[in-house]
Amino acid sequence: MKRIALILSGALCVLFFGFSNARANYNPSSQDEESLLKSIRSEDLNERVNSAFALGEIKSSKALIPLLNMLHSETSDGARIMAALSLYKLGKQQGLYAIERAAIFDKSERVRKMCANFYNDYLLNKKTDKPDIEEELLKAVSSDDFDARVSAAYLLGEMKSSLAMIPLMKMLREEENDGGKLMAALSLYKLGKAQGIYALRRAFEFDESSRVKRMCAIFYNTYQISEKK
Repeated sequence: MKRIALILSGALCVLFFGFSNARANYNPSSQDEESLLKSIRSEDLNERVNSAFALGEIKSSKALIPLLNMLHSETSDGARIMAALSLYKLGKQQGLYAIERAAIFDKSERVRKMCANFYNDYLLNKKTDKPDIEEELLKAVSSDDFDARVSAAYLLGEMKSSLAMIPLMKMLREEENDGGKLMAALSLYKLGKAQGIYALRRAFEFDESSRVKRMCAIFYNTYQISEKK
């Protein structure tokens, strides 16, 4: 259990901290699947990364080949990691095989490590039963330990724990670290409940951090796209 939490925490933090220079005015609210598929081929790195994230979140079957190309050909480590994460989210055998190969052969140690984490997590989640850990994670999300809070927040989102709504909203409002806020925002997005989605909207309007505002806008607008789809 601790190993899974560490893997997921590390992977997501790499992604959040890797794109702090993304454009503050990025807004995918008017984008549908087809426009995201065009944006993933943009000359702008941040557009490609943001589109890869959104396509993974909406589980676009049409994104498989563009994401495979991105994993194989992007020069940016962070972009290849984002492509791998979205392929992991799609859960298609071709994409998972590409992640496994990247974990062995990618030129970047960082990319190899993250791809190994994604692939191993896929294997573990095929077998993992999570019957009694929700209460433990709810305690951890209020822990004094930052890494424990981030890991717990991510896993509660993956489990779609309805009991996590209030703790995650509190974490989004009160966490001092941007990475912690972003993890809380991601899990609120995963829960897909009206109260949490509204909290994301408030965060992208009023949070003091431009990075948190930008990512909350992406989560919020991606949710709107997936609802329309």
